[in-house]
Amino acid sequence: MKNIPTSPRQLVYMALTLFAPLLLTVALICWAPAKPGQTQADTLVAAGVVAGVVLLFAAILAVSAMRHAIDITPGALVVKHSMYTLTVNRADVTSVTVQEIPAIADARLSTRKNGTALFGYYSGWFWDTRGGLTFCAVSAHPIYMVTLEGNAPCRQLVLSASPEVARAIGAWGA
Repeated sequence: MKNIPTSPRQLVYMALTLFAPLLLTVALICWAPAKPGQTQADTLVAAGVVAGVVLLFAAILAVSAMRHAIDITPGALVVKHSMYTLTVNRADVTSVTVQEIPAIADARLSTRKNGTALFGYYSGWFWDTRGGLTFCAVSAHPIYMVTLEGNAPCRQLVLSASPEVARAIGAWGA
């Protein structure tokens, strides 16, 4: 099992995106004038609900940040990234081409099918400009584009990996 590198800067951006609206909500709860008939218990219930949502978002962010691995076995290639998993059986692949790309824009992604795209962090399923399905697991540089020929669930995999892992994926498909 090999790890996909993560960028701490991207995790900070994601945390800000998740928590900024909650901070505004907390500010409204704490500093908004009380309505007629509102009690201290009402304010505490509202604060409790917001605290629960904050904990839920923190758990989602933690799980997303910690789940990033590539497992290469003779029978399958399994990529786990954030909440998404791609499994490619070796029997479904006739050839594999691996090339480093300088930026995610070179993957020619067009729209998100089921995934997350945020501040250079791409995780999940995307359509490319040619209408093909692409699985992304990008969270840092270097970025590799893996083209799969055969009956794989997608024709293209874009991922963050070390050069050693990229070579191992190429050897797996040879």
